[in-house]
Amino acid sequence: MNSDGCSTLNVPQLKNAAVITPCGMLIEPYGEHKFSEIKAAYSAQAQKNSEASAFILKGMVMLSDLRAALLACRKTGKPVYAELMIDEELRTTAELPADAALITLQSMGLSGFGVKSSDEENTVAAVKRLVQFADIPVFARISEASADEIAASDINISTIEDYCVFSITKEEKETAIMLSNEREAFFLEPDTTELSEPIPCEANMDEILCDLSQENFDVLRIEINTPDDAVAFTENAHMATLPVMFTCEDDISVMLALMLYQGRALIDSTCTLDEETLKKATTKYGAVIY
Repeated sequence: MNSDGCSTLNVPQLKNAAVITPCGMLIEPYGEHKFSEIKAAYSAQAQKNSEASAFILKGMVMLSDLRAALLACRKTGKPVYAELMIDEELRTTAELPADAALITLQSMGLSGFGVKSSDEENTVAAVKRLVQFADIPVFARISEASADEIAASDINISTIEDYCVFSITKEEKETAIMLSNEREAFFLEPDTTELSEPIPCEANMDEILCDLSQENFDVLRIEINTPDDAVAFTENAHMATLPVMFTCEDDISVMLALMLYQGRALIDSTCTLDEETLKKATTKYGAVIY
């Protein structure tokens, strides 16, 4: 570990990693496929490259692809890296923000997060943004001039072969609760976070989620009682512009909700879920117990 708390980037491992590319399948409501189907497609890619020492996710622009691929590749027990192509707004072509992707993926066990762009200024801006809350190595290939610009912002740079790895000291990092969805990263202060009343799930709750997202809440509290509730919410979750908390008493239902939700969510700490479920929720899906 470095002094900033980030693991050291393993460059030989990264260079020799098997490349996992987009499967070309869109999940509902953007396409016709279920999340389990795209996860199976990425499992097939991982199995095909089972002799690789690591995996790197490339060319992916949607959080659903990145999450599904990470879950599939992690089953092998080997490190998984990701490299995102971003524009001047630090987003992919599918409007996924780099910060939301990093928050989600590092909480699920990603080993390193890379950024690149057709304009190196975008890469520099992304690095300056991402190191503020990265718990894993942030890496990129940049020019010496750009490296000097980043270093001038009190960001530590390690040069490993042709990669630059960036970090800041632990004391300077973001300390808020970090959540995300497909469109935004959220930074919440525990003492001032306002939760909505529990929102029951139903088949057509898109307008409810849209309306409640405009209210004076910081987090939408979603009531999950059955696996059907988990499916109903995730089919409409794209209409929620706020982060979410799952309130649930059923272990199977909450795990399904976490798997299907494209982002990083909270779990209501007052729920009577067993310890094994809570541990799996945090380690596999990156959930925050609140």
